Amino acid sequence: PLALQQVVNMRIIADKAKGAKLDDDPAVKAQLAEAKQNIERTVFMQKEVEKRVTEDRLKKAYEEYKEKFPKVEEVEARHILVKDEATAKDLIKKLKDGADFAALAKEYSIDGTKNSGGQLAYFTDKEVVPEFAKAVFAQKVGSLSDKPVKSQFGYHVVEVQDKRQRQPASYEQVKTFLAAELQNEVLGELMDSWRKKADVKLFDINGDAIEPAAGE
Repeated sequence: PLALQQVVNMRIIADKAKGAKLDDDPAVKAQLAEAKQNIERTVFMQKEVEKRVTEDRLKKAYEEYKEKFPKVEEVEARHILVKDEATAKDLIKKLKDGADFAALAKEYSIDGTKNSGGQLAYFTDKEVVPEFAKAVFAQKVGSLSDKPVKSQFGYHVVEVQDKRQRQPASYEQVKTFLAAELQNEVLGELMDSWRKKADVKLFDINGDAIEPAAGE
């Protein structure tokens, strides 16, 4: 409601200002000149920075990103979550006798993964509850849990499908992020190089010259 009132008020003021004929007003001209100068500075800096954020430099930044990417183990698994241990044990027996995991998940599981046959995306040990993580990360790839895994949600029957090191994002996925980081880096480099070449004299609030410290 507050934003709506502000929009209405600004439209009313704009309509009133149209008839005020302020195009030649000195205050308007001064503010327009200042706005134009600020826009020119911004556009100039954007163009100077963009020229230096090259594809080669972006790819170099991506290689550095990959080198620094932390090594984190991930597991891919599927599970069937039920409320009681007896049902979980019965499901383990059925699976070991050759029953279809996805079909049992759709029939028995009480969480949202039932519609995808119990399939879970890759996850780390920090992204699931501790009891589940401890059991799953201890299992071998391709194995079915020998006994139900108890957590705050119920009893899990788990099949571990794969283990891997977490993969860094692709170049295309992080290119925009890297470009934003490089723009800040390039901006700093530009200002440093321009200041070294400029004749800069500094004064304090009283107008007295500030002498540079030794070595500056």
